[in-house]
Amino acid sequence: MALGSINITMSEVRDYIQGVSYKVSELVATPGLNKYSFYAPGQLDVDANKDPLLIPPTANFKLGDFRLYDKLATAPAAASDFTYNWGPGGVIFNAVIPWFPGTMNLKSFASPGDYVTMKFYTSTANRTAETNAVLTYTSSINFNSITPLVSHSRTTTFKAEGTQLVSVSGIPTGYSTLYVDTYISDIGGGRLINLGTKTNGYTTLTLVENNYPHVSGQNTNNPAHPAGYTVIFPNVFNTVKCIMGGMDQSIGTSYSFNVVAYAVNSGGNRTVRLSSVDVILTVDGIRTTLQAGLELPSAGKSFSGTLADGSAWNYNDMGYVTFENAVLDLTDTQLC
Repeated sequence: MALGSINITMSEVRDYIQGVSYKVSELVATPGLNKYSFYAPGQLDVDANKDPLLIPPTANFKLGDFRLYDKLATAPAAASDFTYNWGPGGVIFNAVIPWFPGTMNLKSFASPGDYVTMKFYTSTANRTAETNAVLTYTSSINFNSITPLVSHSRTTTFKAEGTQLVSVSGIPTGYSTLYVDTYISDIGGGRLINLGTKTNGYTTLTLVENNYPHVSGQNTNNPAHPAGYTVIFPNVFNTVKCIMGGMDQSIGTSYSFNVVAYAVNSGGNRTVRLSSVDVILTVDGIRTTLQAGLELPSAGKSFSGTLADGSAWNYNDMGYVTFENAVLDLTDTQLC
């Protein structure tokens, strides 16, 4: 809990900061004061590594500069490592990436920065060395207007807080991982201030390309295969009936594809006729009957419509087609 905003005493401050003096000039120079507290005695600066420093005052010492001092204030930080789904397709994508300014008084720095810069690298070595960035993105920091404490040495009237969202555009695809360095900067993206320490700004993004939902056939041994056949199952296809595997669907509630009964046969794989069959599409556990009691020729049949019970295709969903109550008729077969 921070110190109060009025009527703080020497003893209260001394006990709160675990100081050893009753002199204001020594209390404001106590080692280890929290540089991340919005209100604190002294001015913020950076060291040679661009890490924040709290420079104690050398004159005009004020006990009142400890008002609202928070010894537990946390450092700014980049977003935790996370996975970002992008796409599908394309050579670049856009992403919203958060960072957290904490409560550090960004306007109190000797050379303040009004921007945040994110640099994207393809290796941790490049990120550490700040070399070969594949993207540099700079965005304004969002500041809220505040009324500063009267007579406090820090008279800044703006405060950055909460979660800041940066809409980054132009992130390159083609990488499974990108290593991000985030820091306070000038408008040109030059490094001014690390978020606490340099590694406070490090984020690792695992990139996953979205795929359109996929639908394929699934064998349930219905109909049971006759002698000479290994298996018979629904083959879902786009335009060429004997291509194995499934097909992609557009996002939404509708389906549109073709189905044949595909037979694996010792004398050559083929499509076969079913004299009667129920064709079922299952998406996320919800069954849609495409047609019941259907006579399915060896050339197959096209199906289109709307998924049952308000179901919808989402990225990376998998649907599957099955036959039920099927009756096999080998009088109509076509070699693949």
